[in-house]
Amino acid sequence: MSCHTRGMIHKTDQVRAHVAKNRSAFSDEDAAIVRTQYVKPAIMDTLFERDTKRYLRALAQTGTPADAADPVAAVAHAYESEMELAQVAAELALPAEEFRVRLLRASSLMRALGPLLVAGGTIQRDAFLDTLPQILREFHLPAAASPAVQAPTKQEPFQGHEGQVLCVTFSQDRKRILSGGEDNTVRLWDAISGRPLRTLVGHEQGVLAVAFTPDGKRALSGGMDRTVRSWDLASGRELLCLRGHTDRISALACAADGLHALSASWDGTVGYWNLTHGRLLRRLAGHAGHVSSVAFAPDGRHAVSGGYDGTVRWWDLQTGQETRRFDGPQKEVLCVAVSLKGDLVAAGGNDHALYLWNATTGRLLHRFQGHDTAVVAVAFRPDGRSVVSGASQYRPAAGPIRVWDVASGSERQRVGAQNATIWSVAFSADGRRAVIATLDKTLRPLDIPQ
Repeated sequence: MSCHTRGMIHKTDQVRAHVAKNRSAFSDEDAAIVRTQYVKPAIMDTLFERDTKRYLRALAQTGTPADAADPVAAVAHAYESEMELAQVAAELALPAEEFRVRLLRASSLMRALGPLLVAGGTIQRDAFLDTLPQILREFHLPAAASPAVQAPTKQEPFQGHEGQVLCVTFSQDRKRILSGGEDNTVRLWDAISGRPLRTLVGHEQGVLAVAFTPDGKRALSGGMDRTVRSWDLASGRELLCLRGHTDRISALACAADGLHALSASWDGTVGYWNLTHGRLLRRLAGHAGHVSSVAFAPDGRHAVSGGYDGTVRWWDLQTGQETRRFDGPQKEVLCVAVSLKGDLVAAGGNDHALYLWNATTGRLLHRFQGHDTAVVAVAFRPDGRSVVSGASQYRPAAGPIRVWDVASGSERQRVGAQNATIWSVAFSADGRRAVIATLDKTLRPLDIPQ
């Protein structure tokens, strides 16, 4: 693939066809990797078309003409370019003259920011981001408006996946972590030491969703091969292989009774499964596009789902009917959650915002803004007073994990993950720990300070 002013140049894939035709020349492992990396032509055509449309929409939002000589470089330059005094002041929500006065009084900042006081002087954006926590302290900016970024507890990355890690989750007791990757495996980890405990092999393509049963004895996984699999974690044995979806599995949830599960799929439906017999009880249909996320309500009789159609829907699992819809998101919804009491629903996605609704009335309570990339994970803390969110991160921006106050709608704190390109985020049940999956094939657990 090559960069192009109109998106990606569509080139015919010859690798998958070559492996299929000359199967004896490749090992099973190599063939599986190729099938994961090189999808079927019809799917690839769809991905190219969707990618180009998103690319053009993104360019339009930045004000960059699609027919510019090199629009990607233009956008990157706009972000990475040098900053003058007025730009720095604007990012701190201060008038330029007030910022100048405060800076003159803060001698400790002069080494890094002094060039801004010279006519035509500039600083690098990276220097501004590195100095931001100190600026907030020195300028006494209110924590609610600009929460200080808290550094995570130092812990070595978990290593073992042979491809990018695509999904992660915590066990209920926070002691173990499950991850799934493009290497077609599910891996079980000790959450404290990072020691690999078991590798579960069976999926024929990349694993996009993982979940524990509440007792932590079994795991669920789903992925690009359109199957949902149940595993015994003590032995590593596959217990069930559930088939019924016609496209990839994007998210999973297990009920509190450990006997039922939900699967979200790109085929536009949610599957409601009996895990004892491996039977599909209901197929929840209504989303006009890929379903990306799903969660049980605490009563086990209702569920919430989010999709690429920008909708968040509430379902009656006994009838399979949609009974409520939560309005607000402007783009694809990527994550959903229900509070422990069942009175609140939260969702986030590609419009970089987190939404909070009253679960009974559907009324929008808050639209939390602050993330500068897609919100990919959300969880309520048990007391229902705060909600935590995690965003993807493709540049060294501060605070991909944020904690929000439910009552006031204000941002309470941020947790940084420096020099990490984040693909996926998951939170522990109490919202006090997070684990991020990065594009360097590792997992990084983080403590979220109280």
